[in-house]
Amino acid sequence: MTQPTPPTLLCCCLRLTQQDVDEVILAGATSADEVANACGAGTGCGSCRPEITQRCRTLATNTSGDS
Repeated sequence: MTQPTPPTLLCCCLRLTQQDVDEVILAGATSADEVANACGAGTGCGSCRPEITQRCRTLATNTSGDS
């Protein structure tokens, strides 16, 4: 039997997963600063902020055509 894949950690400092961050972005955060204000991701060492910024862009692009 195959084990489920564990969630991908995005913010190591606060132990937040990609799913945690994506939920904040889908709820309306449009920048790394807004994500940081909403859940704290990117407020520790800051190494995840470029990935958060990219996820903001990607999810905004993927959801903008849904209207």
